[in-house]
Amino acid sequence: MGASLDISIPDYLIKDSKVYYSIYGFYKEIKEADVSTFEKLGYDYAKDSKYVYHMGKIVEGVDLPTFEISDNRIARNKFNIYYSGNK
Repeated sequence: MGASLDISIPDYLIKDSKVYYSIYGFYKEIKEADVSTFEKLGYDYAKDSKYVYHMGKIVEGVDLPTFEISDNRIARNKFNIYYSGNK
């Protein structure tokens, strides 16, 4: 018996040199994303060389070099604390 794919779990996908955010089987391209530096971080967060994303949307005001996510889904940098992509 093979593993099944749960389409209700949100995720990021890189395909054909583009980055997409998927939830419930619907895909939306993240046009600002730099595919060459894009990486998933967990808890619906991802980043590239320019931005941090939450659920496919740019998180404003992030200091990229100091951005980190704790085990309780709280993200922070030297300027702000974020929960679910919001300050």
